[in-house]
Amino acid sequence: MLPVVRPERAAIGGSQGLAASISTALGRRVSLRGGADELAQAFADLRKPVVERLARNAEAARETYAAKPPTIIIPLDQAEELFGAENAERTAFCNIVAKAIAQDGNALIVATIRSDSYEPLQTEPLLAGAPQLLFNLPPIAVGSFQEVIEGPARLAKPPLTVEPALTCHGSSCDQSIDSSTLQQAWRRVQEVVALAGETLPTGSERIGAEYQLMQMLTSTGPLRVVGLDTYEIDRTWVPLRTMH
Repeated sequence: MLPVVRPERAAIGGSQGLAASISTALGRRVSLRGGADELAQAFADLRKPVVERLARNAEAARETYAAKPPTIIIPLDQAEELFGAENAERTAFCNIVAKAIAQDGNALIVATIRSDSYEPLQTEPLLAGAPQLLFNLPPIAVGSFQEVIEGPARLAKPPLTVEPALTCHGSSCDQSIDSSTLQQAWRRVQEVVALAGETLPTGSERIGAEYQLMQMLTSTGPLRVVGLDTYEIDRTWVPLRTMH
């Protein structure tokens, strides 16, 4: 699996574009100016040491390695960015990837995309020859907000402690709050991300995004969420709206 590709405004040449992903995986600079042929060759170069290692292992066991070579997987995060008006490399990206995958015969893309942005991906003419397998992830239920927020908090280093009243919901809570308050709490989380210059995915990606948020905020010291309008770092109170 290649490092994650994030289209942003340059799906090929951007800092998290396809060329950067291939370059990181190969340990050398790849520009992809050679188009689909260069990308297909990169796939072969990535497989070569793995296939050679598997062949040596089989030879040591007095066997012959004849299995299918490893599949190359390109993870494409926030694929809706690929179809944004500001992404000037959409056509080139789709063209290169579609042709290289067809030429290679053993590579695929795993893309995440917002439901309301799926149609452009589904109807992209350059990708018409590439079969798509849809794995639908429904919106997170209001009753799941507590675990979505508190679960990653338990994994954060240093740990993040969330006041129970902020996320508690239902009869099992000492101080339950209604769904609108939970949604308001999540909007505050989004506000923190926006003020920090980041973007927060929706749907199932919230778990990973929330974890990244915690890592970002706790990098400067212990963090404790104490309410909808404030957070605490090293016991210094700062309103969310004035955080930079």
